[in-house]
Amino acid sequence: MPGIVSTTEGYCRSCFACVRNCPVKAIKVENGQAKVIPELCISCGHCVKVCAQGAKTIAGFLPQVEAWLLAGEQVVACLAPSFVVEYADCRPGQLSTALKRSGFSQVWEVAVGADLVSEEYRKLLNKRDWEGPCISTPCPAVVNLVEKHYPHLVSALAPVVSPMLAAGKYIKQVCGNRVKIVFIGPCIAKKEEAQNQGRDQAVDAVLTFDELQHFLAQRQIMPAQVPETDFDHPPAGLGRLYPLGGGLLKGAAIQEDLLQTEILAVEGKDNCLQMLEALSVEKGKRRFIDALFCEGCINGPMLSSHLNLFQKKERMVAYYRLPARQTVRFPAQSSKEVVLSRSFTRRDSLLPEPGEEAIKKILAELHKYTPEDELNCGACGYSTCREKAVAVYRGLAENKMCLPYLVKKLEEHNLRLRQQLKEQGDGYGFIGNSPAMQEVRSLIAKVAPTDCTVLLRGESGTGKDLAAQAIYRHSLRSEQTFVTINCAALPENLLESELFGYVKGAFTGAVQSKRGLFEEAHEGTIFLDEIGDLSLNLQGKLLRVLQQGEFF
Repeated sequence: MPGIVSTTEGYCRSCFACVRNCPVKAIKVENGQAKVIPELCISCGHCVKVCAQGAKTIAGFLPQVEAWLLAGEQVVACLAPSFVVEYADCRPGQLSTALKRSGFSQVWEVAVGADLVSEEYRKLLNKRDWEGPCISTPCPAVVNLVEKHYPHLVSALAPVVSPMLAAGKYIKQVCGNRVKIVFIGPCIAKKEEAQNQGRDQAVDAVLTFDELQHFLAQRQIMPAQVPETDFDHPPAGLGRLYPLGGGLLKGAAIQEDLLQTEILAVEGKDNCLQMLEALSVEKGKRRFIDALFCEGCINGPMLSSHLNLFQKKERMVAYYRLPARQTVRFPAQSSKEVVLSRSFTRRDSLLPEPGEEAIKKILAELHKYTPEDELNCGACGYSTCREKAVAVYRGLAENKMCLPYLVKKLEEHNLRLRQQLKEQGDGYGFIGNSPAMQEVRSLIAKVAPTDCTVLLRGESGTGKDLAAQAIYRHSLRSEQTFVTINCAALPENLLESELFGYVKGAFTGAVQSKRGLFEEAHEGTIFLDEIGDLSLNLQGKLLRVLQQGEFF
């Protein structure tokens, strides 16, 4: 089965940002292309956020949803609670109107499903008949992480469906199984959750907020410019706070106390990984953990809100506190008939484990023979050289994707090329062996080893630039910087700033200090082309530099 996140061939530029930021290293580098491995990927979306080239693609349900709407199907939009953060520029009722105008028959909030789930967790914790740790399961990235990478903790996952599935089940209980349920939110992992729900199709499609933006824009529907209409579900409660860390605990009336360690709220990828590592070590200790892989769903990978963290939380709380407008009521038994229990399965992939000799052999290919040779710079995307060697052994990485090794090889290659040039030619770059050319070579050979200032005279196009480079190559400064500037190409005031630099605040617009070209060429060579076109004023300023080799 294809993965939710994939790489567009040819767009990857081998920056390895996705490898660096993938929490489970579900990336395989092959022929310089970083490809996502579906069996290891937890669909958290971190690689999508950090890929500056836009090489990561997310599987889309939008064409299927559009086909349902075009065919006149009854399609219900189910909004994740974080929609009030994504659509901060409009009122909730306006988004409801926009969705209905685009063809959706009803608009519900997933918060209704979250309220049902909260009741289920309240029962679970009140029974206290579970042993060892219990990890909440609203976050599909956490579920994927456990099933694929910590399979020994699968039994610790709370046997409760997510709010998305609970809402889908409830809507189909009320409206009939033929209705199509489309979840809309900031989470990529929800797409994998919908894909893996089996025969019990509580949710038929998942769209991210950016897909919804595209969908509405195509139809020229601007949510902020339409009137408000009510949602089609019963009033929602504390389920609207699920996108916040500890929102489930609040909804289920479970008290989190800093002085107690039995009930914890964990959010963020690093904290989730540390939590699972800790649970893997300690045996059987009773804990309940409300885990969100992102730092709350208000920071989901496909959320584009401009609000800061505090504004997001304030908006979520303010929306929860709004007086209920919905007057819709359903029979009480409707929610009671919804089955909210579920089970989880191991989905781990057995990867080969290299021995010490295999690791040493891989490191030796990069001339890393001792611990001191292992720089652990992280440029390849792995934290340590040994971690990358393990990835190479497993076929997930290419050994040559080591920046220090490549830099060293390039330097050696450059040195060989420079040596070959010296051996194969005269090093001057001139064509011809006439007496005049021989005299030019002789003059260059005399002045190049000195530190004197050289004046090159000649008609335009006679090769003064080539002569300057030849002097540089044969000088004692050939390993240092060679700087060139065309003095006739810049206005006088700009040329002065380029040559001498300036300090912050020296003139209007000088927001930061800038080194001049003379300073850049320190201990090297600077070629001032077309110096004869300089004004007399600027030539005077150059006199001290040319005579004494210094300026203030």
